[in-house]
Amino acid sequence: MSIRKPRLEELPDLIKMVSRAFQYKEGNLVNRDFPLLYSPSNIHNLLVMEEEGALLAHAGRSEQKLKLEGVILPVSGIGGVCTEHAAQGKGYATKLVEKLLEEAKAAGSALAFLWSDRPEFYQKLGFELVGRQWCLDLQSEPLKKLAAATEVYSFTISSTRNDDFFTQSFSLLSAQDLGVARSFSDHRKLLSSAGCEIFSAWLGSDLMAYMVLNKGRDLQGYIHEWAGEAEALLSLLPHVAKAGAKFLLTPHFTPEEAPWIYRLEELGFSMEAQSMGMVNILNLSMLEEVLQKCAPEFSLTQAEMEMTRSELTQLLFGVEEESELKPLRLWFWGMDSV
Repeated sequence: MSIRKPRLEELPDLIKMVSRAFQYKEGNLVNRDFPLLYSPSNIHNLLVMEEEGALLAHAGRSEQKLKLEGVILPVSGIGGVCTEHAAQGKGYATKLVEKLLEEAKAAGSALAFLWSDRPEFYQKLGFELVGRQWCLDLQSEPLKKLAAATEVYSFTISSTRNDDFFTQSFSLLSAQDLGVARSFSDHRKLLSSAGCEIFSAWLGSDLMAYMVLNKGRDLQGYIHEWAGEAEALLSLLPHVAKAGAKFLLTPHFTPEEAPWIYRLEELGFSMEAQSMGMVNILNLSMLEEVLQKCAPEFSLTQAEMEMTRSELTQLLFGVEEESELKPLRLWFWGMDSV
């Protein structure tokens, strides 16, 4: 039994193995939802467990830049963790994730992220369920009010994905203070995926806003990515809801940063606070530098420095409590997300 990097010629079979493990329907493969993770250029960040020539388990990571309160921070997303059924229960997944975390830290990542419906497994590996996102329930009655309120706007609604759309949408997304600081090539690759639907609002030749629906198998019915002007976003929402959107996910923006989100709450949309995902602190000194930029008056006390890693993670990214430090806001939902 050995841990190694997959060879390029093994990538198609590896993708099929992961797709089976996550129960993709025939004809669909996991690389459609995670094009960056399973890009040939990212193969050096993938790991497999091999025994007698057979691939038994897998885990991978993707290096990205996170906008944390406006400060750019190198991070790693962990995904595709799976083990063939006959090999389960032998600790292979644990060994692979531990190895990925070592590599992520050595590569300069300050944090590791993942999303899982099995948080207890990853808590044993140093991850904590933290962060804050809003989930809006797109019910019919508030939508009728919204549609009536936005009739005055004369935006052209489109599903076009051309060079102009990719260029302007990248500019709109880059203007947001929270999220992943994508490269243009990654942005284009993600929004070119056949697994998502694009809705955009135009004023003449100017892109005013866009929304992404069904971004990945686990996000069916969700608007998970959006950017643009408030009025255009409000105008888009009824169209996207008509196409099947049931929920809208958003980072923990303040009313000043995203007033249109809070306008939806005023119209009667249910707005629920949820945890964002799981975080593992890999480099505390890098986080201290972020703290100094975001809150120069704040520094970790000796007592806080001596906290367990779990307690410290909750202090920095958990639910807001009575404290001098407001938790740092994160937005890294899923591997290839905004």
